[in-house]
Amino acid sequence: MKNKIMMLLACVLMLSFAACKSEKEKAVEQLSNTMEQLGIEYPVQVDEATLWTNTTFEEPFMVYHYTLDEDDFGEDVDVHAAMEGMEYQLKQLLRESLKEAVHMDNTKDLLTKAGLGVRYQYTFSNSGKVKNIDFSADEVAAL
Repeated sequence: MKNKIMMLLACVLMLSFAACKSEKEKAVEQLSNTMEQLGIEYPVQVDEATLWTNTTFEEPFMVYHYTLDEDDFGEDVDVHAAMEGMEYQLKQLLRESLKEAVHMDNTKDLLTKAGLGVRYQYTFSNSGKVKNIDFSADEVAAL
């Protein structure tokens, strides 16, 4: 009898886990559909030096991929080092931009359901260095 109860409990837990997982998968699928509906054709030139190359879902983030053209900043400027030094200010600017973006449609709700944060990933054209600026799922939910 004890074994049957344990097996029943295990089944209930597995079904609960499957239901949660499918809810998360549904939210990611809806986010993907929203991106498709926006009709974004990559790459998108954001400004002289920044190219938006893709948007992907890489647990635990929805990732905006950008390439920064280091040549646009001149030879004497280490763009990666400059971004490292200005990370706090960059994150504040991106937070405001993200706040506006997630409230335009149901993106915030879907990100929250999926348990995803948002990552802005900058790849530097010459050096290949990568700089990530992350917003956790909790930070996104609080926007």
